[in-house]
Amino acid sequence: MLALTVSGVTACLTLFKKGTLLMTQPTTIFFGPDGGFLDSTHSKVYLRTLLYSSSRKGQVIESMHVTLDRGETKQNFSIWIHGGQKGDLYRGSGLYVTHEGVTLNHHFLLPPDGSDFNFLAGSYTLKVFAKLPSLHYYL
Repeated sequence: MLALTVSGVTACLTLFKKGTLLMTQPTTIFFGPDGGFLDSTHSKVYLRTLLYSSSRKGQVIESMHVTLDRGETKQNFSIWIHGGQKGDLYRGSGLYVTHEGVTLNHHFLLPPDGSDFNFLAGSYTLKVFAKLPSLHYYL
């Protein structure tokens, strides 16, 4: 009976527990123009990091965005593009993250509403947000 109880608790904690989505400290962060330095006037935020789930059960990311703060200025970079290598980029529309993790390049671009953001010298605060799917969708 004791062995069955321990097995049941272990199964609940490892297989059925949702866990949390976590991110390591990014190894690379870049603020600058999208594309070549001479070709583009659109700003972007780039980072490379490991995303992983704290439980055996993986997590699904529906979307991601970053917020960049400098003094009184705040800008959202809401277009998410991810991939492993330069030619292997996908517009972010979902990503499955396992407990082993996934290391990707994440590019965040400005929204297409005509906003622009100039990078100036100073201290920045970068916040990364990931949206997990909800159970309620209306089509």
